[in-house]
Amino acid sequence: LKYELSVDLLLDLSDRDILDIFARLNTYSVSLNKQELFNAKYFGYFKQLVYKLSGDYYTFWIENKIFTDRKIMRMGEAELVTDLLIAILSGIQSKKSAEKYYQTYDEEFNNRKKIEKNFNDIMNIIGNLFGDTLMNSNFRTVPNFYGLFVALYHMNYGIPNLEVERAEIFTIDYPKLRNCLEDINCIFEMEDVPKEYYAFIKSTKDATTDVPARTTRCEFMARWIYNVLQEWYYGRNIRKYAR
Repeated sequence: LKYELSVDLLLDLSDRDILDIFARLNTYSVSLNKQELFNAKYFGYFKQLVYKLSGDYYTFWIENKIFTDRKIMRMGEAELVTDLLIAILSGIQSKKSAEKYYQTYDEEFNNRKKIEKNFNDIMNIIGNLFGDTLMNSNFRTVPNFYGLFVALYHMNYGIPNLEVERAEIFTIDYPKLRNCLEDINCIFEMEDVPKEYYAFIKSTKDATTDVPARTTRCEFMARWIYNVLQEWYYGRNIRKYAR
């Protein structure tokens, strides 16, 4: 209570000038990362949606060990949600493009409600597929969770420029999807990786936030899921026509 605080009082400056000063000061320190700078610099609709979704799933991030409390304090979950929203809007992008979206959708973001609903739908599907097992799977790492989310989102709503066919996911598909994801999880754990899986495994370990690695990872998961769903649909139709 007796600690003295040093305060700089900025008078007659616009909000934009104050934010610019704040951003430039912190650029030359080690205290803030890029996501924290976005948080300080932007206040518009894109940022509001990022932090709403990040906060709504706080318990999910923690319980599934995707982020620690310390990572969340440094806005790691907001960084992931930012990347996922960018993929929804424009397809798989580099992390370097993040600020452009904070700028573009700062004052106007017309379809944000629809995107929020779709985001929640996919998070619910992930929760239903894994239950309390996500924390013990390889999908809990940030690169793999990114790939999982994008692949599932693509099935139901489409990810721009993701060159994989789509098949909508229904509740009846969950058992087959669980087996599908268990198979992919087994690929992560292979000691001697077959040649056909090498590029996929490499994309989960090297330069994981670069566009080529993200694309390889997402397309592999999406194709695997699509093939399983198509097989499932075909089987259901055969049984229906047989009756």
